[in-house]
Amino acid sequence: KAKKYTGTYGTNGFYLDFSGSATPTIVDSSSNALAITTANGMAHSSAQAKFGASSLIASTSASNSLTVTNSTSLSPNGTNNITYEGWIYWDGTNDIRIAYKYVADYFVPNVYITTAGKLRYGNQTHGGSNLHYHYSTASVTANAWTHFATTISNKTVTHYINGASSGAYTYTTGTWAFISGTLELLSADATNYIDEFRVSNSIRYTGTFTPPTAVFTDDANTTLLIHSDYGEDNSLGADNSPNNNHWTPNNLAATDQMLDSPT
Repeated sequence: KAKKYTGTYGTNGFYLDFSGSATPTIVDSSSNALAITTANGMAHSSAQAKFGASSLIASTSASNSLTVTNSTSLSPNGTNNITYEGWIYWDGTNDIRIAYKYVADYFVPNVYITTAGKLRYGNQTHGGSNLHYHYSTASVTANAWTHFATTISNKTVTHYINGASSGAYTYTTGTWAFISGTLELLSADATNYIDEFRVSNSIRYTGTFTPPTAVFTDDANTTLLIHSDYGEDNSLGADNSPNNNHWTPNNLAATDQMLDSPT
């Protein structure tokens, strides 16, 4: 491992730590440090970023997603508080599953951005009846960064787009039983980007607010936090300087490294 340089890096400088793996991973930056599994090529991309130098994008045309072990700190159960939020660069065509868990014939949660750009929450009774979708009154903007949030307090769902309340609905029917297993997050197609995704076990917003102007920071109510920054996992080729001049490994793996202790 190279001895770390502690000076400045200028405009084109970089620092390669060479301590990670050849394949960049997506990490949970909350204190929970939940294990995140990627499906169908969900990855970092430097093509778009709200903050930092990268965001998340599906790298193929297939449905891509992240999964984590589900818990009542990540999913509503009809008596708790949950906030899903983040930044989306929507392509204007494809829908996105923000948070989704289905079993038998009901789902909890079911948060989408639809093909019309509306935030949507769905719930139905175990058995398939009483299906109701609650849509936001406004839509996210195509090909621009938009902040979205959906809060769920007990059975009241409220959508927010760019800090403006976009409709609330209180469910009086439906099944809200917690579903164990894996929770699917941010299932999207190749032309949608997501940055700074956070799940909280509290209601972050109760009225009009100014969308965040910087990256989220971990706190006591943060249950999942994805900064979506390439290099946050210290992957092989990641630039650990502030310049984000990342490199792509070519025929290199972590096993190709030689340990050393320079002085």
